[in-house]
Amino acid sequence: MKRENGNNRLNRINEELKREISNIINYEVTNSNVTGMVSVTSVKISPDLRYAKVKVSILNSRNVKQTLAGLKSSSGFIRSRIAQSINLRVTPELVFELDDSMEYGEKIDISKYGIEHNRCIDGDLITRIAWKDQELMNFMKVKIEDVPAPSLFGDAEIPQDAILLPNNKFFISAHKKDNGQREFCGCMSAKDVGEYNTCPHLCEYCYANTSKETALANWKCHANNPFAETITGK
Repeated sequence: MKRENGNNRLNRINEELKREISNIINYEVTNSNVTGMVSVTSVKISPDLRYAKVKVSILNSRNVKQTLAGLKSSSGFIRSRIAQSINLRVTPELVFELDDSMEYGEKIDISKYGIEHNRCIDGDLITRIAWKDQELMNFMKVKIEDVPAPSLFGDAEIPQDAILLPNNKFFISAHKKDNGQREFCGCMSAKDVGEYNTCPHLCEYCYANTSKETALANWKCHANNPFAETITGK
């Protein structure tokens, strides 16, 4: 049997640790300081397996520094759980660091390439799709209006910032940025009603899945118990 070389072995361990640490943080860590969406972006273990640098991205947290501190104080618990689930000669000490590459990427001006930053929760897009839902429009404070009849010069006079809809309708954007989000997030104020790591679509850059394998496993749990109180059926 061909022996696994050192680099391949370390890479395999890194991936195993990344997957396991993600699951432990999302489903087992109960430290009240850990808030928001924590994603493990990379793990790099030392050649002697004694230390592992764990980089995390923290989104929608009440306090990013406090969440990072909470992870550091929970490192002993996370390490003990790793020892139970991954067979290693030595269970590494975990060193948590903040990965701010996502925030840095948001600041890059990409308009010169004809690309604009999108919004995950876009009030205008919701209106375009669900403008017939009067209850939702009332809740969002969006007024759907009829395009007026053409003027003597042949053009209908509508406000310059109007957004056209089917059936000769239009609306004026009521989208307002959620001031509680990070600086470059353009999403409107909203509440999550779902659960992380449950969507089976597996979009490559989705913030709601930290692990494709975990998302698929949770989706299968839901399929087996669709009427459970939680999405995962646990």
